[in-house]
Amino acid sequence: RDLWALALVALVLVSLGVEVAYAALFHQAVEGRTTGEDGVWFADAEQARFRRINRLTFALNVPLYAALAGLLAVGLG
Repeated sequence: RDLWALALVALVLVSLGVEVAYAALFHQAVEGRTTGEDGVWFADAEQARFRRINRLTFALNVPLYAALAGLLAVGLG
């Protein structure tokens, strides 16, 4: 049980680090324009400047969610 809790905390910390990286990449891609009426709030799939971020998000979120599903299955099973 302690190992499961430690694994869950580790996964949350890794996920938090990944989310911070996504935010930093997005902030860089929009050149800091994230406020006001002209602020950019979403990484549009059609714009080239967001393609790398969207691919990275998909590539990292799939294994992170799979790990979470596995941990929950073990914890609840």
